[in-house]
Amino acid sequence: MKAEEIDTEVFFFPAAGHAEKAGAFTNTQRMLQWREKAVDPPGDARSDAWFMHQLALRLIAKGKESNDPLDEPLRALNWWYPEDELGDPEMEAVLAEINGWYTNPQPGADGVVFGGVDREGNPITVRRWRDLPS
Repeated sequence: MKAEEIDTEVFFFPAAGHAEKAGAFTNTQRMLQWREKAVDPPGDARSDAWFMHQLALRLIAKGKESNDPLDEPLRALNWWYPEDELGDPEMEAVLAEINGWYTNPQPGADGVVFGGVDREGNPITVRRWRDLPS
């Protein structure tokens, strides 16, 4: 096979290594671990979460330009994840979304304002595991 004879596109994504991004990590012992980012990725390298985040933002923007009923799910999508200084979505916010939310906050309850505010200006409060009393 010759690449120039194949009617497909090839894209190279300069992906960050596992120590260059925050989030879940599965090691060779099949243990799931949560870890913080150790270093920023070099050059143009980005995390896989950055690629998915940017793709979602671009698809949502395209959907909002359309009146096609098929694009309604994109227009209705609530993609609120705060970003860090490199544009990566805050992975603890993604984890909180996957795990569900406690929707009855109590005045004065322990919690951490995480990521500031969402895209509509509402505060984001996530109680992180490392902030829980032992």
